[in-house]
Amino acid sequence: MSTILSVQNVSSRFGGGLKLSGVSLEVRQGEFVSILGANGAGKTTLLGIISGLFAPVSGKVLLEGRDITALPPHRAVRAGVALAPQNHPIFETMTVDENLAVGGGLPGAEIFELFPNLAAKRGQSAGRLSGGERQMLSMAQALLTKPRICLFDEPSSGLAPKIVQQVFATIRHLVDNGLTVLMVEQNAKTALQISDRAYVMEQGRIVLEGASRDIAMNGHVQRAYLGF
Repeated sequence: MSTILSVQNVSSRFGGGLKLSGVSLEVRQGEFVSILGANGAGKTTLLGIISGLFAPVSGKVLLEGRDITALPPHRAVRAGVALAPQNHPIFETMTVDENLAVGGGLPGAEIFELFPNLAAKRGQSAGRLSGGERQMLSMAQALLTKPRICLFDEPSSGLAPKIVQQVFATIRHLVDNGLTVLMVEQNAKTALQISDRAYVMEQGRIVLEGASRDIAMNGHVQRAYLGF
């Protein structure tokens, strides 16, 4: 499989402190890769650098071999990087359809097949959506940009367990149908069950990487993230 995303020795600073230190990872075409770690490990900062929200102090981000490190967010989207951020930011006074049009373009039938809850509420104000429906709207916006890679930041955050399972099942379905995904997630158990490979971050560094099934068997991961 060809490499879609390559993060090479990226470091960043916020508030005078080092947030990321020499982070490197790669995601190959059609892979589902998860990034695990505690709050403050630097996971969301890393996604922000990949998507152009933040600039690193050193290192590179390559998309299919093209250096996108200096691209602002709107140009990163055009290059093929889509971000579905945490906390599902939406325009609450606009309808679901209007949010989708602003976020990525006019939706086709396949989007509403993936997210039937949104199909039933296309004309409703987005402010009336549940937490799970807001997450689905954020995901749909990202998919409408037709990305080469989609970044999901804590897609299970604040959702009921039943909705979490629906969201994860949808992401796995998208990967099985060709989408490349890099996901930051604190629900380590489920993330390791559904992703292909994983990286573990601690204090701004990658401390462990490998196949998800192997990471799930690691003693440190079991104690620190899986509750064993």
